[in-house]
Amino acid sequence: AYDHETGDKLIRAVAAGLQSVVAGDGLIARLGGDEFAVLVTGEAAARRGEQIARRVLAFVKEPFDIDGRIASIGASIGIAELGSEPLDPSELMRRADIAMYDAKDNGRNRWRRFDATLDLKRIEDLTIANELRAFIARGEFDVAYQPMVDSRDRAIVGVEALARWPKSSPRELPPDRFIPVAEEHGLIDSLSALILGIACRDMVQWHD
Repeated sequence: AYDHETGDKLIRAVAAGLQSVVAGDGLIARLGGDEFAVLVTGEAAARRGEQIARRVLAFVKEPFDIDGRIASIGASIGIAELGSEPLDPSELMRRADIAMYDAKDNGRNRWRRFDATLDLKRIEDLTIANELRAFIARGEFDVAYQPMVDSRDRAIVGVEALARWPKSSPRELPPDRFIPVAEEHGLIDSLSALILGIACRDMVQWHD
């Protein structure tokens, strides 16, 4: 909304704030862009990690004044814990990343601890995304039409074209399941173009 210099100053301000919030309770690293990681070790690390997450969320809720420009930001935080099972650092980071995306998908400005169900959902999302690509490529999506009615004389003045999971699929998925996946995986534009094309084709066949 402003410029790169303001953005850089904002990132530095957030980094400085994180150092203050975390203090000596953890090791902070900037992963790149606007992503940071905090490593918490030692006694009661899980509990302390949650406390840090709450403090970080409270910190970023306050507006930042960057050279007179007010920036309001938020954060989505994922927490992964090294338990009794052996994990390499990349797997620990992957789990934290998955938990972070779940926090982002469920309203942002919150934290989420990783659990196995998130892995299952991620795999399911990838499966849905692959099916979406195939259906879009073949033009197989279904469209349902919902009438728009003038309440004064009950005349149909238009219709809303609604994307529906193809009947050719062996399973059924509601729009509130596959639309977020299409958005997350960059397929929503292709899906929208397909639905628009099907609606135009159907409209040509309607004589009234």
